Amino acid sequence: MISAERFEALCAEYVGLGFEDASIGTYNEKRLHMMLKRLVCDDPSRYEVRIGKYIADVFEDGHITEIQTGSLYPLREKLAYYLCETEYSVTVVKPVIASKRIVRLDRDTGEMIRSRCSPVKVGISEVMQDIFNIAEFVKNSRINIVVLYIFAEEYRYSDEKFRYRRAGRYDSELFARELLRAEEYCGADSYAFLLDGCENTFSAGEYGRLKGFRGRALYRTLNLLCAIGLLERTKKDSRSYTYRIVED
Repeated sequence: MISAERFEALCAEYVGLGFEDASIGTYNEKRLHMMLKRLVCDDPSRYEVRIGKYIADVFEDGHITEIQTGSLYPLREKLAYYLCETEYSVTVVKPVIASKRIVRLDRDTGEMIRSRCSPVKVGISEVMQDIFNIAEFVKNSRINIVVLYIFAEEYRYSDEKFRYRRAGRYDSELFARELLRAEEYCGADSYAFLLDGCENTFSAGEYGRLKGFRGRALYRTLNLLCAIGLLERTKKDSRSYTYRIVED
């Protein structure tokens, strides 16, 4: 069980953590990755354990945990190996920066120039678009996906000559601040909520209007639901498809 209180305590602990020889993006990912390892297991002896030809982020009591701060696509070979060559169950922890506040700071003085909430929000459609990358594994009951929706602050350190301009060069640091919610997916049935309110047969456009999905996220979500057997797709004409809910 993921504890929001524990998450916030770790956020405070990792504020000042630095890494040598790391770029800004790598620095941010390493800090979040290390913090989430602590969140799921507080025993360092369980970290970075070799399982066959791979290194698991956490291995405890016959259970593997992989923490993936980036796209899920690079996990494909690892998951295939774990499922075919071991008997272990696997939890994939996927953090998502659902919303963030951007704080612009003067690089030299640390003075705050301005602060604003980012208009970019990440929600369920973007998460399903990413889970599609490992669609062939999600029906397996040994795979559990835990999505953590996080509120973060991004500190942008500006050169002084750009301090009053909207644009300009900056370095940035991302600090997780709050766990907004956690969602867990295990087996095909855990995705059935994506069909709530749908007619038995519908088009991609109808689904998009109902759920608020669009673009690549819309079609990858529908393809995910087809891949796990909750939908069937038939060709309507040369340019479109019809989707039908598969009855139990």
